Amino acid sequence: MFYPACKDCRQTYESSLCRWAFNVKGLLLVIKSVSLSGLLCPLFFFSIVCFGSEEGIKSENAPAVTSGSATIKKISNRLTSFGVLETISRPTITAEIPGVIEEIYVEEGEAVQRGQRLAKLDMTDYLIAETLSKNELQKQEQELAKRLDYFARIQTLSETKNVSEDMVVSTSRDIAIDRFSVEIMRKHNEIAARNVAKGKIISPISGVVTKRYVSTGDYLAVSMPIFSIIDDSTLRVRLKISPQDASKVTVGQRVTLSSPEFSDEEVSTVIKAIVPVIDPVSNSIDVLAEVNNSTLISGMRVEANIYIREEYEALMVPERAVFSKSGKRYLFVVNDGRIREHQIEAGLREGGWVEIRKGVTNGDVLVFDGYRGMKDGDSVSGVGIAR
Repeated sequence: MFYPACKDCRQTYESSLCRWAFNVKGLLLVIKSVSLSGLLCPLFFFSIVCFGSEEGIKSENAPAVTSGSATIKKISNRLTSFGVLETISRPTITAEIPGVIEEIYVEEGEAVQRGQRLAKLDMTDYLIAETLSKNELQKQEQELAKRLDYFARIQTLSETKNVSEDMVVSTSRDIAIDRFSVEIMRKHNEIAARNVAKGKIISPISGVVTKRYVSTGDYLAVSMPIFSIIDDSTLRVRLKISPQDASKVTVGQRVTLSSPEFSDEEVSTVIKAIVPVIDPVSNSIDVLAEVNNSTLISGMRVEANIYIREEYEALMVPERAVFSKSGKRYLFVVNDGRIREHQIEAGLREGGWVEIRKGVTNGDVLVFDGYRGMKDGDSVSGVGIAR
């Protein structure tokens, strides 16, 4: 190609850097030759390419979210509490009369039956007292019998006017006194006999001796402890619940007990009673349940689940998908590439999932992740499936 000589450097463009300048000048001449109407077309095209439409921008910049559908799960409405197993029957046997321990027949850890003799007091003095009271009672009864016989005879004589009326009245009064004396002595004799019986220490229940407090030869005053016995065939657990939950709990509801101290197995029972008094220390109400199980031991700590409602099917979503605004709870539902706020009524929570009682249906596509900072009506793209 022929290039004219450069009038500045006097060299050809082919061998000079001025070749670039020549090309630029040529381009400027071409631009000048373009009409105004021809120039508008590239400018319009440039504006479309550079700026685009608002919808296009939003579509390209729309964030990617992870979505999924609600899941039908079987759940149950449970109230969790903790308690300690305790024996229902655990009497401490005490001395009912003063005396000296003469014999002890059982030791700690030994199983006993109801009515079994555990120990015996020295009963010498009590046996004497019983004998004396018995003899005195017999004497009083004999005196009363004589008085009654005498009264019968004077009554007969009074009919023939051989005995004065005053004698009859006086004898009648003496009979009343004798009868009263007999009753007093009968009571004394009964007390003496009961004291003799109390000298034999008897087990009131069937169970196991957990503590022996005395030894042979010890003197016992009234109310001093002798033995402690428990009946561990039936245990009770005392559960603490808040006053707010008290209205949900009723007698007969199922309760499951578990504890790492005995096994992974759950023990099932029912609520036996509810104590309608708030403990001022713990601000709680006691719920009582009883259980029969040979593997359980009094004193074990247990976790209890009180079944307010037994197992049922519920619509569940991951808890992370629910967000709050102005004290209300919402889910984002995907519809035609946009997200829409749906106010919901949430229910139970279980294992990272939350029950949805109202607001969405089983077929709705829900946003699980990636919605932070977004609002109702925003576009979304790259919708993935939650795992």
